[in-house]
Amino acid sequence: MIKPELLIPAGNLEKLETAYLYGADACYLGVQGFSLRAEKSEINFSETEQAIKLAREYKKKIYLALNSFIYDDEIKKLERVIKKLKQLKPDALIIADPGVIHIAQRLNRAQLEKNKIPIHLSTQANTLNSESIKFWKKNGVKRIVLARELSHTQLKKIKKAIGNTEIEIFIHGALCISYSGRCYLSKYLVNKDANRGECTQPCRWEWEANEKIKPERKLKFEQSSFAKASEDLREDKNKPIQISKGINYILNSKDLCLLEKLPEIFKLQPASLKIEGRMKSSYYVSVISMVYRQAIDDYYSSPALFKKNLNKYKKELTNISHRDYTINFWDGFNDNTMNPKSSGYIKKYRMVGVVEKYDELNKELYIQARNEIKKGQFIEILDYKNKSVNKIKVKSIFEINKNEQIESAHNTYYIRIPCSQNFPPQAIIRGKINPSPF
Repeated sequence: MIKPELLIPAGNLEKLETAYLYGADACYLGVQGFSLRAEKSEINFSETEQAIKLAREYKKKIYLALNSFIYDDEIKKLERVIKKLKQLKPDALIIADPGVIHIAQRLNRAQLEKNKIPIHLSTQANTLNSESIKFWKKNGVKRIVLARELSHTQLKKIKKAIGNTEIEIFIHGALCISYSGRCYLSKYLVNKDANRGECTQPCRWEWEANEKIKPERKLKFEQSSFAKASEDLREDKNKPIQISKGINYILNSKDLCLLEKLPEIFKLQPASLKIEGRMKSSYYVSVISMVYRQAIDDYYSSPALFKKNLNKYKKELTNISHRDYTINFWDGFNDNTMNPKSSGYIKKYRMVGVVEKYDELNKELYIQARNEIKKGQFIEILDYKNKSVNKIKVKSIFEINKNEQIESAHNTYYIRIPCSQNFPPQAIIRGKINPSPF
């Protein structure tokens, strides 16, 4: 089997480089104004140029998301954007709108074969069957990013029907209650359009809802997770079942994690394994890249090694900001993909700094602080060169070019601490959140 690429989200240049350092084969970024993400997770043309240059330096791939659904009055602007992007030669454009694909293909036809930019079909296109894949391939799409609603059984049938067509499968990240994120609830409620990158996530809000259940529907509802969760909260067992106080996050999904299903996924021979999270932190990017890089490499080295280390991988994935994990519909439809009790994140650690350099002579580590670092606390350094996590105690803190000790450092502080071990520049440093807020 050919090892699939590990595709990591990058919301800015720092996250892009972090992903490459920690093991990504490829990254995807949003093109400003057309990528279904807020502006802070998109990059402008100048940054796009830097991003592609960085990818070439690391000998990695880079894909640019143009997966918004556009209006007629945006066509001319989009044509100008695509023409500019073609000059930079990214490895692919990720597109959902058939009209945008048509424009990109038209501009591609004006290029020599070697200069054409491949098109990957975004998960926003809701691809659920092999006939759709054949249609898109016939229309010049190289790779299909499949909808996250597909089960393992459905994926196997698709793969058997499409042969060598490239498919990309989401394996980790936030889920949406709507098909592949196609939702209008935010636009309806607060005039912020999810299909334009402005989603306010009303599916994560706490709702109050009561419904008088018709007799023919009552049994089905009683068997649901909501009814089970509310059973202990209802004082009068004879009252109609209703959504009760404390389980009112009725549209809230858990986070996807298919780590333990990787051996089954590999047999599908996907071209790429995709992680969600362009708006997540550099810390999230470092951990997610490192864990899945190790898991993939271990399996292809020895399936037994993957199995041996599986619990270690799982534990590390609980150290990033996340909601409860689910395998979604991998084994078929189930009601364990939702969490009606809370939409809050589980947070054990936060990013507290980035390694700037190591002073071998004085045995000191130079750090750019991102959050509070206190004298006496333990910090953990994620070493991307050795794919390891190292715990050290902060015995003393000095500001750069000063000999007086300080008790703590905060965001923007540039400090040095004693350290007997050499860690590479740009290594991510985390500190435990104690106690965890969730």
